[in-house]
Amino acid sequence: MAGVPTLERSVLPDTTRLLDQAIAARASATVDQQRASRALIRDGDRAYRQHRYAMARRAYANAHANTPNPYAYVMHGDAHWREVLQAKSRRARPVGICQLDNRHFAHDLESDVAQHQEVGLALAKHDRDVSLIRSPWYQRADLSTACLRELATFYRAQPSSQCVDLQRLQGCLGKPLIK
Repeated sequence: MAGVPTLERSVLPDTTRLLDQAIAARASATVDQQRASRALIRDGDRAYRQHRYAMARRAYANAHANTPNPYAYVMHGDAHWREVLQAKSRRARPVGICQLDNRHFAHDLESDVAQHQEVGLALAKHDRDVSLIRSPWYQRADLSTACLRELATFYRAQPSSQCVDLQRLQGCLGKPLIK
């Protein structure tokens, strides 16, 4: 198919390993697992639209565990980081107190992006799903993923005691991927 991006493997082994596992798992998915996955995605979308990101993340995680799906992988990762921001913004802390330090942030962000967003985007390319790849949703998810990767790289070079700029994280996520 002309104009379809080729599958690019991430340099991170997690993405490659999980992509291979997802492709293999889909081959053996039962009709009931596919049905359950679709229902869980609907539940995840409903929770996501209500800004109940923890519930959405769990639904998307269960959906891609039933039947690996590009959308569920990406939405799982996106919902996770929105959940983190939501949790940090709910905690009232005195001015000048760090809400999220870099002790584990760079590693967690890098790992999560490799295990969710990058797997989902690569799975769509593997499927050669032209309508998904060309969709505004996919384009926004791809830009957000690239920004999150750059943010992880930036914080990997910073001291573990550095405070994470939550506005930068929010900037990478942007507006919710679905409304």
